[in-house]
Amino acid sequence: MDDHDEEFSHGHEEDAEHGGGHDGVSLAGATKFQSIGIDIGSATSHFVVSEIFVGKRDPLLAQKPEVLERRLIYQSPIIFTPFLDQTTIDADELERFLREECASAGLALESMDTGALICTGEAARKENAAAISERLSMMSGRFVCATAGHHLEAMLGAYGSGAVAASHEVEGAVVTLDIGGGTAKRTLLAQGKILHTAALNVGTRLLAWDERSRVTHLDQAGAVIAKEIGIDVRMGETLEEPAQKAIAERMSGSLLQYLGFEPMDALTQRLFLTEDFPPPLQDGFSLMVAGGFSEYFYGRESLPMGDLGAWMSRSFRERLSQHLPDQRILGSESGIRATVIGAGQFSIQVSGETIWLDSKLGLPLRNIPIYSVPVDWNDLRPESVHSTLATVLQRVDPHELCGLSFRSAPYYGYGIVHRLAEALASSLTKLGREQGIVFVFQHNVARAAGSVLSRLLPDLPLLCVDEIEVGDLEYLDIGEPPPGSDFVPVVVKSLVFS
Repeated sequence: MDDHDEEFSHGHEEDAEHGGGHDGVSLAGATKFQSIGIDIGSATSHFVVSEIFVGKRDPLLAQKPEVLERRLIYQSPIIFTPFLDQTTIDADELERFLREECASAGLALESMDTGALICTGEAARKENAAAISERLSMMSGRFVCATAGHHLEAMLGAYGSGAVAASHEVEGAVVTLDIGGGTAKRTLLAQGKILHTAALNVGTRLLAWDERSRVTHLDQAGAVIAKEIGIDVRMGETLEEPAQKAIAERMSGSLLQYLGFEPMDALTQRLFLTEDFPPPLQDGFSLMVAGGFSEYFYGRESLPMGDLGAWMSRSFRERLSQHLPDQRILGSESGIRATVIGAGQFSIQVSGETIWLDSKLGLPLRNIPIYSVPVDWNDLRPESVHSTLATVLQRVDPHELCGLSFRSAPYYGYGIVHRLAEALASSLTKLGREQGIVFVFQHNVARAAGSVLSRLLPDLPLLCVDEIEVGDLEYLDIGEPPPGSDFVPVVVKSLVFS
């Protein structure tokens, strides 16, 4: 938005305009929230501000409120992420950038109703990334704040690029290749479901140089890749254009191997950042590219930025054409902003009245990341449940409190709930899980599940709540039960995409 002097209101009490949402839904009576999304990446940092309208699609029906409309009202300039040295992000400079840009747009950071701040890519591995997330999120206690691991960042790229939405319309599988400054995330999805995520240590800013071609930034992976093709890169020394092109060409080769178009060699295997190599891709998948790399890939940017982006994109696009027809390459307008989470929906729910609370897990709890567990209710054999749960927990930091959400069963009865709880307990025992877990059920089975889980896992701190609909890319705050009540207040913080 160009006019920074426009007033942006954010009242909870005022009604939205008496207009319609993008799909014709009336916004009359909807509640309007102002939300900020901040992305601190290994190469660049930026933010967007959105207005979100929350209400019921039909006010005459007893429906759950939902996001009716999301409007982008401000996009910040994109800056190179400031570093004090090779490993330390400059938190003071980032805070100055946020405050000055918000002020220039007539916005106040502290007045945001909600928001999300994510450290992504190599920035998430820098020594003070977690401290930055905590510091900046304190400007507003309603922020979702996370240092994104590779799997979460891959999911964010898939949603933010529009690939998840596109997969509903495209025949066959869709693959998102989200390439930033330090990593390339690959997400396999079909019909709106994310099937697998992986990360490779290939990015546009593993090497960077100044106007005289003197190396100003060198990540370890960049040095390893250069050495593989006989190029010795050193900080402060000149890296001539032929060497820049050769390194970019080798990286684009690893990307093609990553997508399964060429045999994977030892170097590409060495560059994997996730636990396992991705499964082979089926023939005929469609590809969507996201991240800063995509600005070159889709022709929206041509100006060199003193890094590998322009060379690598040109090489990758030429070689990709030998394997994938143009009609299988999906467009993406979000590009570098795919992982700017934008809108954090801030909504208050209450749990059902059949909760199970372990005294070892004290309330209140804040910013609990949620992971959906897609159990097959028709196959609750311990080995089947274990396979599903183990796959989900691969994405979870073993030292963090997390939430596991479960959709409702196709039929009811305590027998099926007990079988699920017993299988979950068996799996968690095998996995050696010691950090607490919040179990979130869509229907009122929390007390039945909790009684079984607590008996079979007496040392695991746990909380079971129900009648809450929550899933991947959402976070929970859970308060203490009101006096004399059997339910708990729950704040659901969602990462909302167009």
